[in-house]
Amino acid sequence: MTEPQNYSPIAKMTDLWLRGEISRRQIRELALRGRYVNNSEANNAYVSFYLDNMQIVARGTSVSGRSAQINIQVNESKFDLDYDLVSMHLLINGHGSGLSNEQKFLLIVMSYRLAAEGWSKSLGVDQMEKSLIYRTLNYLSKMPTDYKMWGMAKEIQYPLH
Repeated sequence: MTEPQNYSPIAKMTDLWLRGEISRRQIRELALRGRYVNNSEANNAYVSFYLDNMQIVARGTSVSGRSAQINIQVNESKFDLDYDLVSMHLLINGHGSGLSNEQKFLLIVMSYRLAAEGWSKSLGVDQMEKSLIYRTLNYLSKMPTDYKMWGMAKEIQYPLH
């Protein structure tokens, strides 16, 4: 069997992931191989992740632990999430974006990198947008493949961070 010349390493790993033939260790190794840039400060998170010509850019801002806005871009797909932590509601605007299997796998790989950097832990109100970005990546990675999301509102469970 011959592989197409444009069959990237991320495409190969995605195929293994879809078949359940990839280990957590392999995903961690991919996460560490990607280029990770963190330009975050209190109440304002900005992180980007690049791997095999694919990228994710995530931004998060929060206001005194009452609300947070998270923006995730995976290549050309954009998602804006508004967390109201008083009423415990979440509004999502997907701008009609969908995620391919490769994009969903890249979200998982980036979440492994963020976990290695401590973003999966509760970091307190000062840095809650970091844990919200981490949780949002996991949430989006579970969307059905190529599902075109426009808008959605849902209740969220406490604790979020």
